[in-house]
Amino acid sequence: MSGTPIVTTYAYDPKTAVLASVNYSDGTPAISYTYTRTGAVKSVTDGSGMRTFAYNGDLSLASES
Repeated sequence: MSGTPIVTTYAYDPKTAVLASVNYSDGTPAISYTYTRTGAVKSVTDGSGMRTFAYNGDLSLASES
């Protein structure tokens, strides 16, 4: 195996300890996350853009846009 290894760095929100972002050492676009107050993923931003999520009253996924 040759080449430079890719280093993946995970960052967590210091207040909630949820995953906030993932960064790569090779130029791969970073991924960032936001969350609802209940801890469900509210949005994901990555190299393909931003996706947002909405949930039903029972916290099941209602939509992704």
